Amino acid sequence: MPVMVPPETVFPEYAAPPPPEPPAPEPAPPPEERPTGRAQRPPPDISRYEVRLPGGETRAHPARSDEPSPSTAPPMGRQEPVAGAPAGTAAPAPPESASPAPADETGVLLQALQDPDPFVRAKALTGLAGRPGVEPAVAAALSDDYPMVRREAVRALRSARSSPAAQALVDVVSHDPSAEVREEAVAVLADLLQRGASENS
Repeated sequence: MPVMVPPETVFPEYAAPPPPEPPAPEPAPPPEERPTGRAQRPPPDISRYEVRLPGGETRAHPARSDEPSPSTAPPMGRQEPVAGAPAGTAAPAPPESASPAPADETGVLLQALQDPDPFVRAKALTGLAGRPGVEPAVAAALSDDYPMVRREAVRALRSARSSPAAQALVDVVSHDPSAEVREEAVAVLADLLQRGASENS
């Protein structure tokens, strides 16, 4: 005789999985601090205030350690006495620096003849024209590498009265490579000869 087996024994009842738990809520962010609109002020210094006690007695707060004591701080505008000097003698004022003496203009112009800038040398020769005792330095500038400097040297010798200066102009007329410088030297020599003739007559 067949044995009857209930279906629950062969096929157990399917159990559905439990539903997932809901996620935990995120914590709320802290509230933002809003500026109150007022700047933080430092606490007031109460070391200078006085406290009045009953009976009219006044008590002052002790001064701070970083403030100078009235008894030790020197008064403003008072000069300390000099060590070893009699009482009541103040420290002498520092001597005023003497103003520099004006530089010799002729010496400055002669020194400018050594300047590497040809424009400076030419300007110095213009300033040396007619000055006494500068003819040797001006004649030396007749051998400068720049024609404009040699031309200004020729012009500066227009008032020369020495024979070496006249001989230097003759050499310029004979050997200077610049036609402009040679023409200027011829004009200056003509002026020197005319002036010499007028002085001898």
